[in-house]
Amino acid sequence: LVGGLVPTNQIPALAYHTSVVGADQPAKHALTTGQVQPGDLAIRTDGAGTFILTATDPSVLGNWQQLNAPTDCVVSVNGQQGTVVLDKSDVGLGNVDNTSDANKPISTATQTALDAKVDDTIAVATTNSLTGGGDLTTTRTLSLVNDSGTPGNSKYYGTNGGGTKGYFDLPAATNLTVSNFAAATLVIESEGISANDNDSTIPTSAAVKDYVDSTGSGDASTNTATSVDSEVALFSGTGGKTLKRATGSGIATLTAGVLGAVTAPSGTIVGTSDNQVLTNKTINGPDNTLTNIAQSSVANLTTDLAARALSSRNISTTNSITGGGNLTADRTLSLVNDSATPGNSKYYGTNGGGTKGFYDLPVPLGKYSEVIGDGVATAIGVTHNLGSRSVIVSVHDASTYEEVECDVVKTTTNEITLTFETAPASMSYVCTVIG
Repeated sequence: LVGGLVPTNQIPALAYHTSVVGADQPAKHALTTGQVQPGDLAIRTDGAGTFILTATDPSVLGNWQQLNAPTDCVVSVNGQQGTVVLDKSDVGLGNVDNTSDANKPISTATQTALDAKVDDTIAVATTNSLTGGGDLTTTRTLSLVNDSGTPGNSKYYGTNGGGTKGYFDLPAATNLTVSNFAAATLVIESEGISANDNDSTIPTSAAVKDYVDSTGSGDASTNTATSVDSEVALFSGTGGKTLKRATGSGIATLTAGVLGAVTAPSGTIVGTSDNQVLTNKTINGPDNTLTNIAQSSVANLTTDLAARALSSRNISTTNSITGGGNLTADRTLSLVNDSATPGNSKYYGTNGGGTKGFYDLPVPLGKYSEVIGDGVATAIGVTHNLGSRSVIVSVHDASTYEEVECDVVKTTTNEITLTFETAPASMSYVCTVIG
């Protein structure tokens, strides 16, 4: 210090004095020499940066030099500059209320998920071609009846010749010959019916009526004016079958084809309005009504009610299984277009239109092989009897199994002709026809 002052030669050319804040460049240039002097800072709030005054006049653009901020400094917080105050909405936590973990309620989604949990007493039923159902107290695996994880190659699922479901070998090709079917003739007897007739003859309806009408008094045909309500019609007699009537009310027994005497009912409930005392009895039928029975007197009622499932529980199905839904009604799961009795030799799958169901097994391709060659002929005919010109023909060497080239002409639906440049040696080639 000299006289209490800093010598001017010890003062930098620019010395920081103060800083002012301006909205933009015009506001910065409107500053006066009374407000700023060389070395003062002007901070623009429009984001343009901070400037230092390098000469006396602040209104001159060239007298301001921008200060480059470090690249690793914080320029703004949540889009704000200067003194920044943040609340929970500024950082995307508008729903935070600082509730302790012990007092936090579960979310609506969690409650919905809990409400959707099904009681483990709910049963998933299976039918027809599906098996493996049961209640949900344990894991249930549904599968096809007699299913297999590795059924093998060239198998079909369906029924065999005995109607048993499962995976079976595709049937081999079989050539069938149908002939000599004799026509069956059904002969209807028209001359009447007698006691000596047997099951080999069939009377006409007119002959039956004539016979019944001629059996005498007391039969059903001669008492048409009398009501037959609450009566039983019987066949009786040894010289023919006479239609008789049994009347009366009560209980009758049938012994060796003979209706016994009618007796009054006993040991059972009589009427629809009688008061009866039941001990160790089972009441069946939808028209019976029980009243004034205490809940405590019905065994297991409370337990049974507690174990009942909510009707909103849902059994879902997908792909080839259908029949799911909520438990407001009984649900039975089955294959799409399933059948309890699909018939013999069927498979479950899709037809040519992609519709699932049981369908006839496709007719397998036929195959015919023959060893050919005589050392003389270059043109050799092969009769395969497959009944089609849409066949695949291959020829290979009988010893090396190498393919042999030749011309093939599908002469008829049952015969082909092979032509070689050189006559094959005796029994040297094998011809195979598939179709």
